Amino acid sequence: MFLAFFHLAERLVFRGQRGRGDRFGHTSGGSVSYVGLRTSPDKPPAHLLFRLDTADPCVGVRLSTSQWLPLLCPIRYGGCAMGYRVISDTEVRILRMGEAEALEGFPRDDYPEELPVESLRVVPGDYDPSDTGDVWFYAGVFGYDHLTPLQYAQMVRDIDESGAWDDGTAANAEEYARDNELPYVQGRPQTECPDPACANHSRPASLRTIAVFEEHAELADEMWGPDCGVPQVIWQVCPLCEAIAVENQAT
Repeated sequence: MFLAFFHLAERLVFRGQRGRGDRFGHTSGGSVSYVGLRTSPDKPPAHLLFRLDTADPCVGVRLSTSQWLPLLCPIRYGGCAMGYRVISDTEVRILRMGEAEALEGFPRDDYPEELPVESLRVVPGDYDPSDTGDVWFYAGVFGYDHLTPLQYAQMVRDIDESGAWDDGTAANAEEYARDNELPYVQGRPQTECPDPACANHSRPASLRTIAVFEEHAELADEMWGPDCGVPQVIWQVCPLCEAIAVENQAT
């Protein structure tokens, strides 16, 4: 499983490890006991993919309303874009749903309303601004502005020497680097706050990415169905009102 958490101000990366617990009690999957997972009583709930204790400094998010951060995804609705607010440790409120109705038979007819519970640990990852591989892979999250002139020049030289830029999409290595928005597979999210009452509601790209998830390829069919590849789920939080937006970028 690929699960990454980002601390944007410090430019730090942390990773989730499924099947390993610690004192914080993070979990993957879990119960539908949260109030508010359904837009109406007759519709399937959004799925709880992860539940994280924000007391863990590795998570990098603090909420004024809750100690626990639920990372949701409306899988039955095609994994559509969704916005929600965490009301408490046991309640969420859906603010926006990209699809009004669940997709019939998706991902399969007998798909469960909750995913199996597993323990989860969040551990430090690696991000070295002097390492071209790290800078390239996280450019969409951290950008290049924090690099020293020498680090930036070295990155461009490395890309130039690799020949990766010469694929017909860019005139040179520097242009190729400027167009890079990895790790996002469909580009940097341009999401606005899902709460209509928030000043960021009309401001695209006003949210900050807190986590990105891609299921292991060998488990992706079980989670998403056989025709969806390996979707990439991105969670962002509004810095003004703490509303959370989730979107799915398929690979």
